[in-house]
Amino acid sequence: MKEFHTKMLGIADLMLGIKITHNDDAITLSQNHYIDSLLELYGMSNCRPVSTPLVPNLHLEAATTSEKDEFLALKINYRSAIGSLSYLSSATRPDLSYPVSALSQFLENPGINHWKAFLHVLQYLKGTNHIELNYQRNMEEPPIAYSDADWGNCRITRRSVTGYLVTLNGNLVIWKTRKQPTVSLSSAEAEYRSLTDLFSELLWFKQLCEEVDIMKLQRPIIIHEDNQGCIDTANSDCNTNTRRMKHIEIQLHFIRQAIENSTIELVYTPTNNMLADFLTKSVCRPAIQRALTSLRLLSVGDRRGVERDILSTHASREPKEAHREDNPQQVLDKLSELLQHKNTKNAFQKTIKSEENQSSALLTNSNEFPYKITYVCRDGKHNPKNTTHSSEKCWAEHPELRPPLRNRNKKKDKDPETHQTGMEALLTNVEAPLLDKSSLVIDCGATHHMFHNKEVFTKLDLSLNRKITTSDPNSNLVCKGHGTVEMMINDKLFVLENCLYVPDLTKNLVSLLDLCSKPITITRNNSTFHLSQNNSTILSGQIINKLMIVTFHQPVSLLTKSSENAPWHHRLRHPGDSVLKSLGLQPPINTCDICVRGKMTTLPFKSHFVKTFKPLDCLHLDIVGPISPPSISGHRYFLTIVDQFTSFKITRFLKNKSDAYEEFVNQQNFMENLHDRRIKTITTDGGEHNGIAERANRTILDKARCLLLGSKLPHQYWAEAKRTWKLAPVGEEGILLGFSNESAYRILKLKDAKVYNS
Repeated sequence: MKEFHTKMLGIADLMLGIKITHNDDAITLSQNHYIDSLLELYGMSNCRPVSTPLVPNLHLEAATTSEKDEFLALKINYRSAIGSLSYLSSATRPDLSYPVSALSQFLENPGINHWKAFLHVLQYLKGTNHIELNYQRNMEEPPIAYSDADWGNCRITRRSVTGYLVTLNGNLVIWKTRKQPTVSLSSAEAEYRSLTDLFSELLWFKQLCEEVDIMKLQRPIIIHEDNQGCIDTANSDCNTNTRRMKHIEIQLHFIRQAIENSTIELVYTPTNNMLADFLTKSVCRPAIQRALTSLRLLSVGDRRGVERDILSTHASREPKEAHREDNPQQVLDKLSELLQHKNTKNAFQKTIKSEENQSSALLTNSNEFPYKITYVCRDGKHNPKNTTHSSEKCWAEHPELRPPLRNRNKKKDKDPETHQTGMEALLTNVEAPLLDKSSLVIDCGATHHMFHNKEVFTKLDLSLNRKITTSDPNSNLVCKGHGTVEMMINDKLFVLENCLYVPDLTKNLVSLLDLCSKPITITRNNSTFHLSQNNSTILSGQIINKLMIVTFHQPVSLLTKSSENAPWHHRLRHPGDSVLKSLGLQPPINTCDICVRGKMTTLPFKSHFVKTFKPLDCLHLDIVGPISPPSISGHRYFLTIVDQFTSFKITRFLKNKSDAYEEFVNQQNFMENLHDRRIKTITTDGGEHNGIAERANRTILDKARCLLLGSKLPHQYWAEAKRTWKLAPVGEEGILLGFSNESAYRILKLKDAKVYNS
């Protein structure tokens, strides 16, 4: 047997076009030279950079004959171009996974639009050449996975796209984007297929970690999923969801066994916090930057690590001879041109200002960095270079001249009913841009929830008056009330009981001990955290300066009591929540009783109509009535006209049903003159089976019914004849007794003492 001798050439710094940089605490992988050569190859070295790999919400389709001919005239190897991107996406650039997957579908018959999309990716690479894949050392975080799917993404086959990623010790180790092999009937099914693919990868990864002795996983692997239906399907038995699951391949169900064996654990994560979202679709700039920052691929304002190295370097305390040149190089003036990002520039200025030596001042002759040399008196001696005061008034030589601190000699009051917290003193050191007055800080030392904003209380008792002691003995806070706080956080209602009202508190504190009265799960991923309860996220935020701070995705001005927007719900005729949100109003937190009683209805009939492309292509007509009692003008019917393309509705009141034709002719002339087009199709048959007309009628009747209920007029004024009941309440209050064998509700109606199955 032959023996081979190997020679150690040192630490590898370049391998297959991948640059490897070794630091004391991290290893970074980058392909910036490969990207530069790729841009030069396709003549894009001087192109204008863009901020996204593809145009947001772009869906590529098959090329037409003219598009194919236009691309063939360029005489470009499309397959080779996509292959060069594929190497980038699989090595160091997960942000290119979806663009490569989308463009690879057209390798056989590419068109000019596909080539333009490829050039758009090159423009994105031009602006993001500095992105590096960063792997930190000396961390012991378990694997965390994210699974997502975009239902029916492909416009040609209507198949969904799977996307998932896995982090180990906070480092990105696995990422994948692929089109699913079959069509999914629902978004939950598409997410379920993606979840199964991810678990197959995790199973292999777990075995690999154990074989190479990286770590032995004792706890379940956390998988973040943003579809509640998918989580419910995975946690339930196959027999429970027979209708939903019977057509799915058997091999996809082995994930249920993994959940039963505690190999994995599914955790619900809102879509806004789903890091794998950019792997399934073309997203906008904030979404992809948020994901890449969390995955340690992008630092905002970073230029290939130059700014990071500058900010981590401090000038020496004792200026060296090299700093004392007659004509020093204006280094800071040059840095002022490089550091264009506002936050990075401010941080750099703080670093320079913290150094009390001449070297910082001698590095610039401009006013862009106006630093002042300050001479400090210390060790009981007066510094003669300090001209701000004389030796006789120097506090260092004469400490008795120093004025006493405020409340230094004040006696401490010992109150047995004092609430203590160690967070308030620490919060004073947090910078204002990182923590505003409306943020919530999760405090593990506070005994109660504390708020300084009176407006967030829905119930407040001002009879309580207690002192609150912080870690600063000279600062006493006073609690002036207690009550209930309700706020909208991440589009969800967040309710806290027994909260203290402390007006002088600078930050709102949420007691972690109080939250732990019920079992909760705290999950950390790099600089973010999630508090979950019963597999549902109740709070999520960022970790800043070792503080857990809840982030608000809504404007702070919207965090008010829910009752303030309730009048608008009534003034606007009881619209849905989506209408209120589009107007910048928050929907009422409490369920509107009038909406429940006035809008209860059976499911509409399913209907399908040919797609329209312009106004007046198809009009849907329906007549509602007779309505009793008649209106003041004697109208007993109304005609509804709906334009299928624009959903524009016209309602005309009729005294007799025979007046419908004449009224429609008048509206026909009006609409055709308005759009300068002729009506092509009129749909009047089908009655209640016409889904478009049925929904329009229901909307009109719901609004009218809610107005009548809200006015509280006597019922006999609006009584309707038998079988023509339209404007009376369609729901009544009752008592829930339980469930029948047919899975229906058993409700007791007190008015007639009867039990109904609903």
